[in-house]
Amino acid sequence: MHFIRELDEEFSLRKTPEEFRLSLAFRPFSDPFAKQWMLTAYEQLSSYDDIKRAFMELLWDSTRQSEVRCRGYKDRYGYRLGESFSEPYIRYAKMASILSPAMSDQGLFGAMVTHYDPRIQACLISANVKSTQEVFAVLTKLQSLENLKDQY
Repeated sequence: MHFIRELDEEFSLRKTPEEFRLSLAFRPFSDPFAKQWMLTAYEQLSSYDDIKRAFMELLWDSTRQSEVRCRGYKDRYGYRLGESFSEPYIRYAKMASILSPAMSDQGLFGAMVTHYDPRIQACLISANVKSTQEVFAVLTKLQSLENLKDQY
């Protein structure tokens, strides 16, 4: 999905005519599976929109999106992984933005708050955050406090 977004942006910035987009979309595929799929499907595709639609049906179907939504509710923050508090939130916010329909900031927050231990949950809930940016700000402050605690 990010690849498709980047291609769309590139074509838009360069004002690439529609008739060239199909052949140009083929070139950046470097993943062996995606390249093989593209070679197989290329003859049946008549436009760049066909590529986008087929690519999304193959790799971003409703089953895959449901899996991402479920992980948003089930995963837990892994302190031992060495990630900052905001890294998993950023990862899920990025995935939530490309879901169809996209997950709202409040929906994402509701799913993600349970990833953290109770003291972090309490801080996030009491901060009464309304947007993903506000969540990042709170998590960054909490990470700074955690780092200070570890330092001293």
